[in-house]
Amino acid sequence: MIRIGKHIIFLIALLANWTSIVFSEEITPIEPSISEAALLEMINDARKEPLATAASLGFDPSKILEDFPEMKDVLIAGMPALQFNSLLYEAACEHNQDMIDRDYYSSVNPDGKNVDQRFADKGYVSEYSGETLGMLAFANFLPASGATRVFFESMFKDELNPENDYQKNILNENMGDAAVSIKASSKILNGTKFNTYTAVCDFGNKASVDEKVGKIERLLMILVNEFRTNPDATAESLGIELESLYMNCPDLMEILQRYAQPAIPIASIEAASIMHSLDMMTNGFVGHISSDGIGVEARMIEAGYTPYRWGESVLKFEFSPTEALDIVARSILKEMILEEFEEFSSSGELTLLNPDFKDIGVGIEFQENEPDISLFVTVSYGVEKDDGPLYVAGLVYSDEDRDGIASFSESMSAATIRIESLLENEGELEVASETEITTDSLGFFASPLLTSGVYGITVQLYGLESISLPKHYVVADDKNIWIEHDAFQEQNEQAE
Repeated sequence: MIRIGKHIIFLIALLANWTSIVFSEEITPIEPSISEAALLEMINDARKEPLATAASLGFDPSKILEDFPEMKDVLIAGMPALQFNSLLYEAACEHNQDMIDRDYYSSVNPDGKNVDQRFADKGYVSEYSGETLGMLAFANFLPASGATRVFFESMFKDELNPENDYQKNILNENMGDAAVSIKASSKILNGTKFNTYTAVCDFGNKASVDEKVGKIERLLMILVNEFRTNPDATAESLGIELESLYMNCPDLMEILQRYAQPAIPIASIEAASIMHSLDMMTNGFVGHISSDGIGVEARMIEAGYTPYRWGESVLKFEFSPTEALDIVARSILKEMILEEFEEFSSSGELTLLNPDFKDIGVGIEFQENEPDISLFVTVSYGVEKDDGPLYVAGLVYSDEDRDGIASFSESMSAATIRIESLLENEGELEVASETEITTDSLGFFASPLLTSGVYGITVQLYGLESISLPKHYVVADDKNIWIEHDAFQEQNEQAE
């Protein structure tokens, strides 16, 4: 996925001599209204003939070409029409209603959920994404059909302003899908009540299978670490019946109540895992010995990693391209856990829950078998002979549905993690040094620690306003540290 910025336009127009207004309902319509369809049609007409549309609005086409030389070809030739997408329509309608219900105006909601996360909630995983907002305030009544032209002209003119350096959506050749939501309500502006229309125009282009598999790889790495650091709760969240497993193997109870250190993704192990998954897919097998007879340790060494101890999980998994990616990743982990339990029952060996492992590499290759996709999965674990640096790693998410599970759509991307190395001075902890990193698109972060000792970890969220979550104090000794920040719970605790 390519992460790109979103922009907002804000338009207020005052009109009079009308007498009534129909307010929005919370039920998402099954199909777009006439005015919503009309706005999408205007957008597509502008994409087909950008310069002619601009000229009709009073712009000089030659000046536009001069202002945007990098867009010359598409401005002259035009762009394909955006296809209406029902998933984007649901996302747009629900976001529009949420802005009305909670009285805000932003592409990021008060909980910090952004456009990509809302799309993912609907099962739309995007390679490119964008959102344009509009608000029209008026004194009495204006039919929605009258508002659509005002919305379009303002949005299009905004994109033709060379002083605006944010992403274009209407004139973005990378977009393939779109949907428009227009809702009526009322709003207090500068102490005066106005009738309003708000428009949410969502744009996207679905991620390819390759990009989806890349997300599954990352999700699986995070889930493995959730299992290692909280095994019994994670197993139960996956629907694994622990009581029956304990009856068959009593030693599992003790194992699942212990905590293994998190395993940090290492590029060399990832390379070894990817090559082995490609070998399994190409040669039609699932196993730990490669087609040329090489084992796990030798593959790691060949990839540049010298393990002291090592382990590996392999499997083949079928999934539908329409399935939610976090469900796919959880299903893969569930199979891995059940295989681990079976192996432990017979041999006493642990891989997923081996407490010594500090590093991890996930590699997945796919084979398209209409209508499903076959995934060949390799997850490799190890600890190097020279025992590299300690890490603090973790996850920032907002568990809004309170199910205790950090799902893909709840991840908090671009959160700032401040890591302070603390030293004691006359009974007080003082900051000796600090570093900052940001969470990735799935809310994951990892940073090496320079020394053992006490550290303070603070998370800064950016939504409608900047929010600092309570500081966590950790002690680093000889193991990696895993921290999960549930922003929903921690913000509520702060408010109490």
